[in-house]
Amino acid sequence: MELLERYLQAVKFWLPKAQQDDITEELRDAICSRIEDKESALGRPVNEDELVALLQQAGHPMRVAARYQPQESLIGPALFPLYKFIVKMVTFGYLAPWIVVWAALMIFVPSYRAQHQGIALLGTWTSFWGIAFNLFGMITLVFAVMEKVPNAYLLAQ
Repeated sequence: MELLERYLQAVKFWLPKAQQDDITEELRDAICSRIEDKESALGRPVNEDELVALLQQAGHPMRVAARYQPQESLIGPALFPLYKFIVKMVTFGYLAPWIVVWAALMIFVPSYRAQHQGIALLGTWTSFWGIAFNLFGMITLVFAVMEKVPNAYLLAQ
């Protein structure tokens, strides 16, 4: 049963401090119940390989502990549809036209194409990804603040 104790300690490490003991005992009872069921079905004590199989069925310690964690999200379900809409608007209203303009410049303007060969071309795409990262980051930051600070939009008035 040392294997069971090591498993429970691994789960306990990832649990919220205030609930570690209660959850660990609840989990111990559930696993011991499974062990007893297996032993009664086999008519003998479980061996180490069978115990390993039972613990694997229970799941990785981090995943087991995650079931007991409070559910948190950066942007909650109330604001997420609006967030998704705004991200799509930025993508199709700014970033997609940026790519279209870049492609038109590369195709129809030989002087632009001559200036943006090789490494210079990579620099153009580096600026694109920088712009995209900043836009999505700022949108996400605004929505995260709106999620964490109730009525944050009222503070601006």
